[in-house]
Amino acid sequence: MAEHHPSPPNIITELPHDVIFYNILPRLPIKYATSLRCVSKQWNSFLNTRLFTNMHLDHHQNHHKLLLFSDTKPCTHFRSVHCEALEDGFSDSRSLPFVASSSKNITILGSCNGLVCVGVTKEGREDEYYSFMMLWNPLTGEYKRMCGDYSDAKCYKVTGSASELYYKASADDYMVLRVTEDGDAYIYSLKADSWRKLYCMGDLTRKRTKLVWGASILHNGNIYFIDEGVRRIRSRLSFSVIKFYTKKEKFTVMETPRFGDVTTDFLNSMVLEKEGKLHLCVTYKRNSTDQLGGKLWRMDGDVFRRRKVVRYRIPGKFYYLKPLHLMKNGNWVTVCRSGCHVNELDPGRDFEKSSYATTKKDYKIDFRKKGIYIETLVSPNRKMK
Repeated sequence: MAEHHPSPPNIITELPHDVIFYNILPRLPIKYATSLRCVSKQWNSFLNTRLFTNMHLDHHQNHHKLLLFSDTKPCTHFRSVHCEALEDGFSDSRSLPFVASSSKNITILGSCNGLVCVGVTKEGREDEYYSFMMLWNPLTGEYKRMCGDYSDAKCYKVTGSASELYYKASADDYMVLRVTEDGDAYIYSLKADSWRKLYCMGDLTRKRTKLVWGASILHNGNIYFIDEGVRRIRSRLSFSVIKFYTKKEKFTVMETPRFGDVTTDFLNSMVLEKEGKLHLCVTYKRNSTDQLGGKLWRMDGDVFRRRKVVRYRIPGKFYYLKPLHLMKNGNWVTVCRSGCHVNELDPGRDFEKSSYATTKKDYKIDFRKKGIYIETLVSPNRKMK
């Protein structure tokens, strides 16, 4: 007579619901977690709560992905790639919730907690002003067009401006900061669906007629912009990082270490985040050589300290590289100016020996603004508290 072996216990039914809900589900990749809504009405109800959305967000803040828009005309689709696993390739093509005449008419203005702020210019041309801006969740497809009733057209100006999306916990509100080359600043509130002007940039513009806004990043609840108005100090190059305190809604200037000399051609700069630390990366070229160099500083407190200097040679077709992400293994995710190549660059090796992934032929990356985001269930349409 065959020996009877009892069936193993069903872990899902054996574990207490609070262990499953509060310790297991929030740690799962979002596509697996949401697929469990069919288990029961109780599971479906919990997975649709804001509590679960926030718990899942806390566990997946560092799972960054990069957006790529179709280079077809019109532009109607997008893909993504995981910043820590370029070798896994690109996701399947998905439809955009809007139509643009081409990828050149789409600008990523910022991202926060899974929401992406997008500006779209009029179809058929790159206009001076965005025809509309919107908050969009690439994972769920939910979106909200931001209020078009504004008192100052500068809120929607394309050139000479910079933006960042952030969450203000004290107000339980998602906000978009827009700054202009003239030193004007505006804030959009998702809760109020309206714009307002800030009057706090006098110190930044007192000695200058124009601000040259470069790359930006949201870090620990504050926003850091690069002011690319490069200055020469005793034959050395220097510029500033402008910090915006989101709680106080005030700007302050942070000086950065000097780099290069009079023979240096400044190419680009970027503020990046790795392991909770903010980094400043500058790339430049010696005018007398074909070698492109880079310097990387890590911020301690409100001071950038030099961490390392990297130098590498770049083939002509990859001449202009823009760093987008610092990987956990120390390598950089970069994109070339054409937006056709996503590269994993090992700064300790020659570029020719580093690996790179070519994007789909009909997909490109927005070189002007990094399109890095995380996958969450945060909704731009969900009522705030």
